[in-house]
Amino acid sequence: MSEKITHTLVAADLLEWSVYSPTVKTELYSHALVSDEKVVLVDPVLPDAATLTAINKLGTPGVILLTSGNHERSAREVAKFLHIPVASPALAVKEFGFKPDIIVDDLKQIYGINPVSLSGAGIGEHGYYCPQSRILVLGDAILNLPDGPVVLPDKYCTDSKQLKTSLTKLLSLDISILAFAHGKAIKNPAAQLKTLLAA
Repeated sequence: MSEKITHTLVAADLLEWSVYSPTVKTELYSHALVSDEKVVLVDPVLPDAATLTAINKLGTPGVILLTSGNHERSAREVAKFLHIPVASPALAVKEFGFKPDIIVDDLKQIYGINPVSLSGAGIGEHGYYCPQSRILVLGDAILNLPDGPVVLPDKYCTDSKQLKTSLTKLLSLDISILAFAHGKAIKNPAAQLKTLLAA
């Protein structure tokens, strides 16, 4: 029996959907956001029919962005179904079972979204920031647990000290919504983010 997928329209330009993974024993969150008049999917798990309808209501899908080597998830299947390319960090490629179409490392923007290197977390870890909507989507660098956001625990980091340094660059971003690969999105996260990164 497959796990139930739930989806939520976090904002007019941001859809969040999630499903519990028995393999990793946690909830996996994926996002679709509107940027440059296209819909950008981040770390997608396979959407069900209702979620796919919700994605299409946002607009025409343009690209899939992957945050790290740990988040291939259903990217290949979704890309094939929607006929769109997959973009990822260079270091992440060796972890995938396929070759992405685009490497984000040297791009200032892709579909109006800025790749943000967050080295020290997962392999090739990047976040994705949309200046127009002020939405930041993260992979594993920060997790939103039931008690609130936490930095990725040291045992899962490639370099925990480097991650803490990398995360300070988020403080310079004007963020209206912070979305996570694990945990529900947070609106107006500035105070929480500042407290978390000061710890």
